[in-house]
Amino acid sequence: MGARQAAKAALIAIFISLLPISAEAAPRRLPARGEHVFDLIVPDIGLREEVVAGIGQAELRNAVGKYPACREGFPPPYCTRFEERWPGEDGAVYLGGHRTLEEKPFFHLGRLKRGDEILLSTQKGTFRYAVTRQEVVDDGDLSIVVPRTRPMVVLITCHPKYSAEERMIVYARELPARPQVPTPR
Repeated sequence: MGARQAAKAALIAIFISLLPISAEAAPRRLPARGEHVFDLIVPDIGLREEVVAGIGQAELRNAVGKYPACREGFPPPYCTRFEERWPGEDGAVYLGGHRTLEEKPFFHLGRLKRGDEILLSTQKGTFRYAVTRQEVVDDGDLSIVVPRTRPMVVLITCHPKYSAEERMIVYARELPARPQVPTPR
């Protein structure tokens, strides 16, 4: 590891150590369309974005969207027929975002590699994930958003850049919570 990478890793470690860690992040009530639900932080590509409920064009215009369960205000095809999952719970949290213009949040998603960290910062704590793999699928592939048993986050965007022909999928597994370090008095 070079000096620059070591310095970057040290800064990420310091940043993460300052975030509160929690074992539960599900909101007390289900959020409305477009409502802020948590923040997505991907240090390796310089990404920090608000995540809102919903994956319609209105939501994805200015933020990353969280795939909701189908319910009032979230009709198909902009929802899943499965139980909604939240950071820190068993199962997958699915997030979608645009990539077609440089200022869109997932423009550099293809730079992620195995082991890169993804953070979901909620009101109840910050949850850490490590990228495990990427794949590209057809735009109509419905095998991505399915129930999963392990805690994970799945990022979904258009592929290749400037096209919607396919989807790039980034999978990341949840990492164990770091113990809280007492603050010196």
